This record gives sequence, structure tokens and C-alpha cells, in this order.
Amino acid sequence: LTQMSGHGSGPPSWAQLGKLGLLSALPCFVFGFLDNSIMLVAGDAIESSLGAKLGLSGLACAALGNVVADTTGQLSGSTVDTVLRPVLPNPRLSPAQQQMRAARLTTASAGAVGIIIGCLVGCFPLLFIEGDGAEGKPEAA
Repeated sequence: LTQMSGHGSGPPSWAQLGKLGLLSALPCFVFGFLDNSIMLVAGDAIESSLGAKLGLSGLACAALGNVVADTTGQLSGSTVDTVLRPVLPNPRLSPAQQQMRAARLTTASAGAVGIIIGCLVGCFPLLFIEGDGAEGKPEAA
């Protein structure tokens, strides 16, 4: 969290904590979404090409897909923050308020919720990836 201008030395208001939560959750949502969807697509592509030729297990291909997703995340990590920060509301917390328990808990919990929801939504490629046998999509009766 970058330094934000603020005048209060008392505890953050509910409005400030709500803005802080959004500021923390949205970038984490985007990260979780991109990380999971890239990992699934890359893992599937690796499994159907390199994995088939080298006899790699599905988990090994998923791990390699995770390498691709994590590398992509590292290379583009600041881009998400740079794009989102100007459009997200500024909670205007003083440095003292940023160090308060309520602000730290809001940042951590909103970030965790953002990543969880982003990862779950990032599972959407599973709707389009064809599996084999018990690992695939359920077949219509």
C-alpha cells in the first residue's frame, strides 16, 4: 500500500476501510483469475503436446503450466496495480491509520478474499478443456 494523504489520527472510518478493502481485493482478484486461467490453459497445452511426447503425468504438466502462469504474473505484476490504482477510490489513510490493526486486517482479509474469488472464477477454462475418462467433464446422460 503506497502512502496516502490523510488527516486523521483516529481509527479509520467504515468508509475508509471499505475503500481500502476494494483497493486490496481487486488487484488480488485479477491476479488469482489470471494465475489460475493461465495455469490451466498452459498446463493443458503442455499436456497435449510436450506431455504426450515425453510421457509426463497430468500433474507434471499442471506444474509446468504453473511455471508459465507464475512467470507471467511476475513479469506483469505491477501492470495490474498501475492500471487499477488510478481508478480505485483512495481511502485517504494517514500513515498512522495504515498501521492500525483494523487497516492491516482489512488489507489482509480483502486480499485473501480477492485471490480466492479470482482463483475460482479463473477455473473457467475447465469448461472448455476436454478430459479423458474420469478426469474430464461429466457426460450428458
